[in-house]
Amino acid sequence: MFNNNEIEVRFNELLYGNDLKAICDVYPIVPAKKIEKSWWKTMKTHYDMVLSRTRKDFKTTTQTIKYCPGIVDFTNYGYIVPAWQDFQFWVNDNGNIEWHVPANMSNTNNILVHRREQVDTCSILDNSANCILKLVSPWLINTPKGTSLIFCKPFYHYSNEFDVCPGVLDSDINRNPNKAINPMIRFNVRNKVIHIKAGQPLIQLIPFKRTNWKLKYLKFDKNFKDMKIDDSIYHTTRFNPRMDKDSMTRFRHDDSNKKFE
Repeated sequence: MFNNNEIEVRFNELLYGNDLKAICDVYPIVPAKKIEKSWWKTMKTHYDMVLSRTRKDFKTTTQTIKYCPGIVDFTNYGYIVPAWQDFQFWVNDNGNIEWHVPANMSNTNNILVHRREQVDTCSILDNSANCILKLVSPWLINTPKGTSLIFCKPFYHYSNEFDVCPGVLDSDINRNPNKAINPMIRFNVRNKVIHIKAGQPLIQLIPFKRTNWKLKYLKFDKNFKDMKIDDSIYHTTRFNPRMDKDSMTRFRHDDSNKKFE
């Protein structure tokens, strides 16, 4: 019986064949919190800010993004699909794309083209390549009934040379296209080798249970106003207090129901 909190993934043997099945072990899909984050480990938690042009002794410290709860949550949320092989791309002055893959992977034909005509009036191809590329991954996925997946770029893990076009997949529907993890790639630079390296974070999968919502506008009530005033006075009348992970968790963070295994 399907577990309501379980996501199933399997290797696409029809496309990649049994000889490449070890991709599952070498480049597995993993919870986002478990991927290597060297940039995060070396990032400072605070930096000095000089408050006066004449007296450099007047200074305070302020937080880096390391303790922004929204960024902490996003970088640890859901699952990461790493690149399962090396890819190299080149966009020339005319917007045409050339690519190169390891010789032993060329027979998989796992790069498909979505031409500008398919994008039509959407502006995402302005000043970039003439098309979107689809990378057909070796993964198929299945989620419990009523659960979908957000596909997006692991935004904080690599530069802006390319993007993974975000989208939503109703991965509980039993149709082959609803099971495929195939990122759509948009390029942002020309005349430069764009190297997607095997093992690097490529796609972030964020599962969510579908439900209907209704937006309701409320007046500025007394409780919110009091909270806002108290918070403003606290920060207005004191030197910038040092925030650490514990204070962030206590005041602006909720770790309940955010576990991915």
